Amino acid sequence: MLLWHSRQNERQALRDLDGHLLEDIGKTHGQAHAEANKPFWIGPTRRS
Repeated sequence: MLLWHSRQNERQALRDLDGHLLEDIGKTHGQAHAEANKPFWIGPTRRS
């Protein structure tokens, strides 16, 4: 449950980032929105 809580907090923080900060981490608004709206029980998508 601690992982789920942490994931929810991280996604809320991601949702609040402005465009400049998203650019710094290599994400678009669309990517940030998609990740922030995932349910807390779904982990991040792994890139290969």
